[in-house]
Amino acid sequence: MKRKLLLALAASMLLGGCGVEFAPQSSEASQTQTTGQEDPSTEPVELKPAEPLVIPDEVKVPTDKYEKAAFFADYMAKENPGNSLASPISLEIALGLAAQGASGETLEEIKAYLGKENYADWVAEYMEFAKNCKSEKNDRYSFAYEIANSMWFQEGLQLKKDFQNTADQKFGAQAENLDFINATAQAVKTINTWIEEKTHDMIKNALDTSDINADTRAVLVNTLYFESPWAEDWGLKEHEFTTISGEKKSQEMLVDYDLSRYYENEYCTAFAKSYYNGFQFIGILPKKEGDFNVSDLDLKGLMESGTNEYEVHTIAPKMDFESESKEVVQMLVDQGVQKPFFGGTASFDQMIENDNFFISKIIQKCKIKLDEKGTQAAAATIIEMDEACAMEEPKEVKEVFLDRPFAFMIYDSKNDEIAFIGKVVE
Repeated sequence: MKRKLLLALAASMLLGGCGVEFAPQSSEASQTQTTGQEDPSTEPVELKPAEPLVIPDEVKVPTDKYEKAAFFADYMAKENPGNSLASPISLEIALGLAAQGASGETLEEIKAYLGKENYADWVAEYMEFAKNCKSEKNDRYSFAYEIANSMWFQEGLQLKKDFQNTADQKFGAQAENLDFINATAQAVKTINTWIEEKTHDMIKNALDTSDINADTRAVLVNTLYFESPWAEDWGLKEHEFTTISGEKKSQEMLVDYDLSRYYENEYCTAFAKSYYNGFQFIGILPKKEGDFNVSDLDLKGLMESGTNEYEVHTIAPKMDFESESKEVVQMLVDQGVQKPFFGGTASFDQMIENDNFFISKIIQKCKIKLDEKGTQAAAATIIEMDEACAMEEPKEVKEVFLDRPFAFMIYDSKNDEIAFIGKVVE
């Protein structure tokens, strides 16, 4: 069967629509914004998609959070040929916010992907957990796990009260008005400034003016900021790292010979090193050398294999890189979430007094800094809508040296959630 090509608007999580009806505006400036434009209620506007989406012959429906995370990591790696990083939980919270305004099959597809029946209640509980996380501070890092949400709507749009209340009370997302049509640059600057503030200046210029078009009506944003010292610092050692091309580079790397959590399955080995509040760095080394797909590593089986029966020696590189994806919509389409992204099938009628909205773009941008003292990691997801001390017996030693291409997760073990997942090849 030939693949069907369907056209949709571009890719952050942006909501928009054509033929949108504007609520009456009181200000004189607002009244002049639509001057010279045809009345959308009497003259239908033709959709003008910006880029194609491919509807796959076979949909890869994820069965668990690890499969979703690995699929996302591989998509991010396609767009970032070097090192790459994605945040599954940031994407899901942003989608969950959009879902509060959806109905019918649009809602059911998003709910199936999220995998939680009462997602808004879960988000409220998880954000409360994040607020209550604390730790000691070292000379570089303190603990922070900060989740923030915001909603930006075209001036004149009328939000439905139930949606606005849920967004505020469960997601902490206040709605603000911007003029995407006549003041695009200022709207982009306002959203970028908010993102920079919430990510402690780690994520800059998440949006540019090309991401907004004349049909943009709403932008939903989630940010995630993680910072923590290690429970115990790494040591430092000169060691070679073998890049994806096979080149060996000697550099200062992190070393720890006193870890106890070890994982192994058919495809890879791994270790866990602790931060605070149940967060862990999971370093994952494929058994096959060279390039790899995270989806081929069976992360769920790997995590289920965890044991403290061994003494684990490990070496890992310091990290400082960022990555960005504008193919998140296509990734979701490949996993069976399709109706939210096409005008005529999407139904976000619980959000605004208009049911022409559809998600036209989803963008995610991530950054990580990791050294011997701790870690900082941040993500921004943008949805655009158009129209262990007693003496013990010596243990067998296991080595997991991350000195060639590897994967990693920043894992919330208390809540079994994947905050970040990445792939390092350079």
